[in-house]
Amino acid sequence: MRTGTDSAKILALGAKAVILGAAAAISLGADITSGEPVFDADLSAAERAERSYNLLQAFTAESSMMARCTGKTNVHNLEPEDLRAITVTVSHAAGVPMAGSLNRH
Repeated sequence: MRTGTDSAKILALGAKAVILGAAAAISLGADITSGEPVFDADLSAAERAERSYNLLQAFTAESSMMARCTGKTNVHNLEPEDLRAITVTVSHAAGVPMAGSLNRH
């Protein structure tokens, strides 16, 4: 996942957990220009821990914001019906209605 919003969306579609992947690697000082993360940043364990904590806080805050925007108090209460797609392709692939419509697809 790239953002907390991505995480909230995937949880709404039924996932039980998310993987942060590249976002976590970058926050820990990885260089991913070669396609594989290379951890060559000179960071202490405490700096890496602080960066991990900050990334998780940011993801959590953004996910919570999305839940609140749909009227939910908890991201785990999000449902596919809370989502809207902005393209027909995504609407069909994810099975969620188009933005501005009341009907599916």
